[in-house]
Amino acid sequence: MTEKQWNMDRPVAKPRRWRQRVYWSLALLLAGAAVLFAITSDTALLSPSSAVAGDTMWVEEVQRGSLVWEVSAAGSLRPANTRVISALVAGSVVEKHREVGDELESGTPIATVDNVTERRRLLELEQDLKVAQAALSELRRELQSSELEQQKVRHEMVLELRDARRRAEANEALPVGVMPEIEVIRLAERAEALETLLEVEDRRAQAVAGSALARVEQQQARVEQLEKLKGFQQQVVDSLSVVSPVRGVLKNLPIETGQWLTEGTVLAEIVEPGELVARLRVPESAAASLRIGLPARLNARGIDLGGRVKRIDPAVSGGTITLDVELTSAPDTLRADLSVQGFIELDRLDDVVHMARPVGVAAHSEARMSRVTDNGRAEPVSVSFGPSAGDRIQVLRGLDAGDRVVLSTSEDSLKRSNLVSAR
Repeated sequence: MTEKQWNMDRPVAKPRRWRQRVYWSLALLLAGAAVLFAITSDTALLSPSSAVAGDTMWVEEVQRGSLVWEVSAAGSLRPANTRVISALVAGSVVEKHREVGDELESGTPIATVDNVTERRRLLELEQDLKVAQAALSELRRELQSSELEQQKVRHEMVLELRDARRRAEANEALPVGVMPEIEVIRLAERAEALETLLEVEDRRAQAVAGSALARVEQQQARVEQLEKLKGFQQQVVDSLSVVSPVRGVLKNLPIETGQWLTEGTVLAEIVEPGELVARLRVPESAAASLRIGLPARLNARGIDLGGRVKRIDPAVSGGTITLDVELTSAPDTLRADLSVQGFIELDRLDDVVHMARPVGVAAHSEARMSRVTDNGRAEPVSVSFGPSAGDRIQVLRGLDAGDRVVLSTSEDSLKRSNLVSAR
């Protein structure tokens, strides 16, 4: 037998199997050590007999107080009352009397605009009004004269009727045969005829007076119409001299001398002194929770202010909804267009137990927490949570105000600390 054949026929060396067994034994020992370390570290956190290392754990104290839901919004201070003066008619700017920033009193001239057509129209209306007034006076004079003439005619007819009645009564009182019978009948018929004529004259006089009065009323309406047109045209001409309607500060004067203005062009904007409001842009996610009267706290360049929601836009625009906050206190140092940061209180729970919201814990859920005892040990406790507001969450059961709870450890504690600091 050769040496090669002997090497092929001999059994595998036992040292190779021995090495594999050693490797497997070492692997099992390492795995067991890892499991034992995980179990012991977990029980060290939850065991009542374990101590809390403050430098590696985030410990939060449970508090009792108000839990507030707020939404932040940026904006600026705006004057509550701003007057805008617009051109009633077209015209050319003749002169500017004031500049932006000037303080104005009621009636202070701002600018002068001219329109020859409107001035001529005013003169024509004044002439038409004078003609109409003269015609009305003539109609009234004719009506009065007609009434006097009718009164004269009626008075004469009444006298004639009375005379006829007296004659008829006198003839009837005479003995029979003294006055011819035909004369007695004639006098009685004349008295009756005069009574009928008097009634007809009264009706005719009423018809004539009614017709004359209708003409007078028609002319009176014409005069009143011309007076209104003249009054309006006078306002149009007066508006060519632009004056301040109120006391305030001239905010905007977007016109230049010689510029031709069309009807409706903005001539000036005047800010009335006094009340300011904060106009804020709130994210549309909070639009459904907004309502008039909600309290708000504001900060205008380091000045803390309080207020309440006064007005809310009816629609969302560009992902935000605009609202106005009425200031409850406004120091004299505030100025319009000053930037402001606001926090609007959407809802509030008073006198509730709350704490910092643990990582991974959602609102209206339950979680197992570690409560720190007086001797510095951690004990497990089951906690029921309610609604959350920002980084705070309400505690329903399991913890009381003053309890200290472990929220996170090591790196989680550092991350949470940085997060809270950023907030």
